Amino acid sequence: MKKITVVCLDNAKEQTAKALQSLGIVHVMDVVPPASQDLDALS
Repeated sequence: MKKITVVCLDNAKEQTAKALQSLGIVHVMDVVPPASQDLDALS
């Protein structure tokens, strides 16, 4: 598996990630997990 870096505007990152995933050629994952109390509650 090869890794790529995608650079986009902060306000377009969700749309960009969804577009890349819909192509079915990349697996999108966060490099740095987002900090959120909601995520902490899932643990």
